[in-house]
Amino acid sequence: MLDFATSAVAQGKVRVAYNKRDKVPPGCLIDAQGRPTDDPAVLFEPEEGPRGALVTFAGHKGYALAMIYASCSPRRSPAGPTTRPANLTMKHAIWNNMLAIVFDPARLGSGASFEAEARDFIDWVRSAPLTGANRCPS
Repeated sequence: MLDFATSAVAQGKVRVAYNKRDKVPPGCLIDAQGRPTDDPAVLFEPEEGPRGALVTFAGHKGYALAMIYASCSPRRSPAGPTTRPANLTMKHAIWNNMLAIVFDPARLGSGASFEAEARDFIDWVRSAPLTGANRCPS
């Protein structure tokens, strides 16, 4: 199971910061003109007109993943339409679309060989020393 936001910070955390009147870490938001900001109000104010946006994680790669996610998840579930402004008709809505990709490892070979390779890969990744560097805001 993998559950993650495609943005540098989850919108729920931005909402918490907004409600507390706190700032968010640099590099997480842009205002309606595309300028970096640490003010969470850009996502929730003004009620009319353009708003700011969450910055995707991993630059253009995160942006591409977010586009696929945003365009596919509502179409495959009863969650509804994408979050483009024309669809934002409720004043206080929480959008929480989800995309689930499920596969059968047995279709990729045998289930046992998939499990063995996955276990070996995880062991190899865990063998790397921890650095603590390059931590992104969460």
